[in-house]
Amino acid sequence: MSSNPHEDKLIHIDAITHQMFSTVLEIGSNESTETQGSELDKKVLHNLSRKLSDIKDSLEIAYVVKDTLLNVPFFTSFLIVEIDSLNKTFGTLLSGGKNVEPVRYKLKGKPGFPLHDEYFDAFLAENEPTEHLLSDFASSPWISKNLNNWKQAGFKKVLICGIRTSKEFNGLLFLFSASEAPSFKPYFRLVQGIAEQISAAFICFRTVEKMKNMECQYEVGVMHRLNAEREKEKTTLIEISNDMSAIRDKNDLLAVLHSRLKKLFHFSHTLTSLTDLKTNTYTGLIFDSESISKKKHPEYQRICDARYSINDPVMTAVFAASDTAVVFDLDELCMNDECPEWVTMNYDCGIREIVVTILNSGSNHIGSFVILSEKKNSFQSKELGLIKGISSTLANALDNILSKEEILEREKEKSVLLSLSQDVALIRNKEDLLKFNKEKLKKIIPISHLLIFKMTNDESRYTPYLLDPDSVCRSHPEYEKITSNPIPISDWVSDKVFLSDSTQVFDLAELTKTTNLPDYLRMNYECGKKQVIYNALSIGHKKTGLLVMFSDLEKGMDKNQLRLTQGISSQLSTAVTNIIANEEIEKQFNEITDYKLQLENMNDYLQEEIQTSYNYSEIIGNSIEMNKIFHMVSQVADSQSSVLILGETGTGKELIARAIHNASPRKDKAMVKVNCATLPVNLIESELFGHERGSFTGATERRIGKFELANNSTLFLDEIGELPLELQVKLLRALQEKEIERVGGKTVIKTNVRIIAATNRDLQKDVKEGAFRADLFFRINIFPITLPSLRDRKEDIPMLATYFLEKYGRKGNKEAMSFSNKVMKELVAYSWPGNVRELEHLVERSVLLTTGTTIKHISLPITNRKEMEEILPDTAIRTIEEVERDHIIMVLRKTNGKISGIGGAAELLKIPPTTLSSKMAKYKIKKSAIV
Repeated sequence: MSSNPHEDKLIHIDAITHQMFSTVLEIGSNESTETQGSELDKKVLHNLSRKLSDIKDSLEIAYVVKDTLLNVPFFTSFLIVEIDSLNKTFGTLLSGGKNVEPVRYKLKGKPGFPLHDEYFDAFLAENEPTEHLLSDFASSPWISKNLNNWKQAGFKKVLICGIRTSKEFNGLLFLFSASEAPSFKPYFRLVQGIAEQISAAFICFRTVEKMKNMECQYEVGVMHRLNAEREKEKTTLIEISNDMSAIRDKNDLLAVLHSRLKKLFHFSHTLTSLTDLKTNTYTGLIFDSESISKKKHPEYQRICDARYSINDPVMTAVFAASDTAVVFDLDELCMNDECPEWVTMNYDCGIREIVVTILNSGSNHIGSFVILSEKKNSFQSKELGLIKGISSTLANALDNILSKEEILEREKEKSVLLSLSQDVALIRNKEDLLKFNKEKLKKIIPISHLLIFKMTNDESRYTPYLLDPDSVCRSHPEYEKITSNPIPISDWVSDKVFLSDSTQVFDLAELTKTTNLPDYLRMNYECGKKQVIYNALSIGHKKTGLLVMFSDLEKGMDKNQLRLTQGISSQLSTAVTNIIANEEIEKQFNEITDYKLQLENMNDYLQEEIQTSYNYSEIIGNSIEMNKIFHMVSQVADSQSSVLILGETGTGKELIARAIHNASPRKDKAMVKVNCATLPVNLIESELFGHERGSFTGATERRIGKFELANNSTLFLDEIGELPLELQVKLLRALQEKEIERVGGKTVIKTNVRIIAATNRDLQKDVKEGAFRADLFFRINIFPITLPSLRDRKEDIPMLATYFLEKYGRKGNKEAMSFSNKVMKELVAYSWPGNVRELEHLVERSVLLTTGTTIKHISLPITNRKEMEEILPDTAIRTIEEVERDHIIMVLRKTNGKISGIGGAAELLKIPPTTLSSKMAKYKIKKSAIV
């Protein structure tokens, strides 16, 4: 409200004048356009009428005419002469042009200069425009004098039209042109229409002056009325201020506004918005429960919760008029393509007018207050002044409410973080972290699943470290591929996250429009995720990884959720870093343990220095064949030549290889063994030559191969005949060049390795069949040693059997055991297709089955019984079932037929009574056989 009562009165007059002005001009425009034949003329006159309806001063007429001339060719300057037709005198002059700013001045002469020139009489008598050369006015002293400036400026021709209505003559319009075109007649009707609308404007101004003079007669009465209204307004503002001082929350604020404002003027409902100047957006904060849009529109909540740009047509106009409340006609506003959705929603529900005012608390901008009405013209100047008056009080109250809510939210946030810190402190491994995510994190932060990346040591890539088992992306066809490969740090998203100390939220739909987007983000967008929340994981200035969370929310998190997420992420960052550190410590501990075991194994490889040429403690035998082997071992041990050990399975090829190594100058380092038959084909190369980190899927660390490990020592390649052909080539190169390259590496590594190979295959036959490379065969077959089978050195069987009996007797706490003569004869008679290994395993089993100190029976394979019967005709060969039946009968006789209980047969046999009963039924053992 203005502090000047007279000014209030003029505002009221101007409002009436504006309405009258628009009506008069509309009538004038209709009259003129009815006489025009051109659509362009209609458009020009319509725009002129619309612009003249908003003017408040006669000089503004000149500005409007100036804009209108842009649509009329030839004419570049104008002169408007105002005439008092009643007194037949001149008034003021208005002049200007397309490139000249309009001015207002008096005629060169006395004010109210009388009309007595014959030319003017001719102009006034004309009913339509007339065109003249400026030189034609030489005989009219005052016209020539006043138009001389245009002539000197280069204008040659003028079009003159009377400014009149059907009842009144108001002046003359002069349009000047530098062109001497044949005729300006095609523009006569347009110029005449312009002149008629200017005439209507003059009439309005004169009417305004009359109304102002009339209003002055009532000034004293108006002053009293305005003062009374101001007092009422002041009282209302004080009452609202007092009510707002007692409010506690947003609901109280809304109740105060309704109870007070509803008594003052009509409206439908209100809306209070909150502005975020960091993002230049605003969103709804306090929603009126009586809103008709809430009851009618199905997407009311989504539209109210959405964020809108402060650069939309509504807020742009409100910010431009920050000192006043702004009224919007929704019929016009909703025609704008950029009209915000919340406005169109209310328009669809019947709202036709809104008034918006800015809410500022001191220097802080908070938001805006909107009052909506289903009727037009609900808000006049008095109501607008009152609305603007309460905006400051409303802003302060809202600021206090938000401050209180902020304090409460911070306290709640501290409480949540304190509670979570105790849970986070208990996280020790990935399983604990996943449990925390499911039971705690997802209940506090609106996320669907999370993903944690671990940074590589060189900080060039990050790899998936922890995958949420509840992720909807697990059904994506590329899930396994995407979550198993490292990701280079070359996308702008991760760069922005690592450069920021705060939580970063991105809209996935917007991200997918950019280039160089990581596949895991594209995958989550394809699975329906809307938002992605990032937090960098670090220790000090060292980057350790990324915490990535995905959400289904359309608009992302609010500032409180973001702040809480930041606090939780800081705690999780420490937890994840500790987990990674613990895993590294555990890994190092395991490596140390493995290395310790490796040293222990290496110590097992080392043997005592050979005292005599044939003293090999692990090799049992004194036959002629074994003495030949011992001699060959002694011959080759001191050399650097490769050795190929041939022989059947179980003949002791590894023992011979160890004996060669232990007798060689390389005995101080452990012999390294590789079984080529037990390794997967895709890992043999890595096992032999090692690999660099990242050389293939799963190669997370650099690995040293067996060649490097056996440097300056011996490498035993067992079952070399099983080596794939493609690996045989690389092995040959390593043997010939004495250098290797790790898988994925670029550096050549020199090695000094002695090769001892072994196989039970016929390599010469494999060479002929193409299963083994000839060049590799000749390279390793420098010194072949063929081990005899056990059947070819039967004189060593008793010695070997006794050795194994003592060995496993000690392990089973059954010392001083021996073989019966019958068993020893059976052992010597057996053909031993499995050689020494078969003998060892058979002796071990016999030790376990024997209850006494003498092994009286040994279970040799039944396939060789006929052979043994021929060798031992005096010995009756019985099956195991026969032996077991006789043994059960013997024990039953000893217990007088007692099966269960203390001292029963089941107890002596150390089997359950039910099992003994089943065996008796199986072997048809009856009491008659026991007695």
